[in-house]
Amino acid sequence: MSLTFDLTRIKNSEEIVDSPITEAVIWATIATGINQITEENYEDFYKRVNAGERVFGTFLTHEGKPVFLKLEDIQRLVGLQTNASPKRLRDFIYELGNRVYNKI
Repeated sequence: MSLTFDLTRIKNSEEIVDSPITEAVIWATIATGINQITEENYEDFYKRVNAGERVFGTFLTHEGKPVFLKLEDIQRLVGLQTNASPKRLRDFIYELGNRVYNKI
């Protein structure tokens, strides 16, 4: 199944639609298991993204150097929705731990 997304509920979406940050966050919905960013969950989304980036590497680079997504990047995308499969926090943490352990 392909990943689909909806940017129409994002404030000023026309300004950020072609942004590498927007594209990275769209793909991050799969990794985080959070398929829509809201005022209530954008901080949790950021925590999951940041944990994944610290363990596996960043979604973005600039001149070959890692660029971490920032809380402000996620907050600007409140309203984003995708069809990524949702994961409870405990499932996300369990999967992250397993992937770290198996990477050793």
